[in-house]
Amino acid sequence: MRAGDNIIEVVVFGTLKNTLGPHHGGHALGSAWPGMFQNGPKDGPPPGDQYATVGYGLFEPFLLQRLEPSATAAR
Repeated sequence: MRAGDNIIEVVVFGTLKNTLGPHHGGHALGSAWPGMFQNGPKDGPPPGDQYATVGYGLFEPFLLQRLEPSATAAR
């Protein structure tokens, strides 16, 4: 961190379920088998706002703290 404004970017990765098209075909959460990758949704992937996703990420604001190096780390 530097004096003044800083930009903090956070990327949270949780599951490939959110990115793999076959899982957007209406299958129950927790179900997956090799054949799912052979047959996607009939009309192709749905628009992104209709993806069946699992929530991952920061569900509340995070706290950014600056920790000073300890005396032993400075040796």
